[in-house]
Amino acid sequence: GVREEIFHYGLRNPWRNGFDRLTGDLYMGDVGQDQREEIDVSPAGSAGLNFGWKVMEGTRCNSTAACLAGTPPCNDPALVLPITELLHSGGSFAITGGYVYRGCACPSEYGKYFYADFVDSKIRSLQYDVPTGTVSNLTDRTAELAPGGGLLIRNIASFGEDGFGELLIIDESNTGAGE
Repeated sequence: GVREEIFHYGLRNPWRNGFDRLTGDLYMGDVGQDQREEIDVSPAGSAGLNFGWKVMEGTRCNSTAACLAGTPPCNDPALVLPITELLHSGGSFAITGGYVYRGCACPSEYGKYFYADFVDSKIRSLQYDVPTGTVSNLTDRTAELAPGGGLLIRNIASFGEDGFGELLIIDESNTGAGE
């Protein structure tokens, strides 16, 4: 029931999406509106998934105003919920999607998904098991990934991967601590 050119729908403002280079699963950071930021996952081979916007913002019922007839109601099983969400009340306001780490330099991080928030400047990771839908090891990685020497990682606008699967962090205001 979805037009051929639409891969997925029900996303508000996806900001930085990344395919897991091993599995082909698509991870998406989706910027919220009033209360929540979210990470959504599309398993490899799936298409036409409805991630629920605007009926839902993350796992919260939002609004059906101006929705088309036949739009699923809040919490309908046809809607795909995020694997995790960050609340505006906790200081997060602009999620930046990232990548599942598949490099060799940090073997203990292999298979973890890294993402951030532009406003709170925190870098986080989690492990997600696609077949079971289980999230584990939600961790704030900000302090351990700081470059040192008085430099801070702030306003993370994007992530990248090099040819070896090593993670790159792109921030917009990397200045010394005293500046």
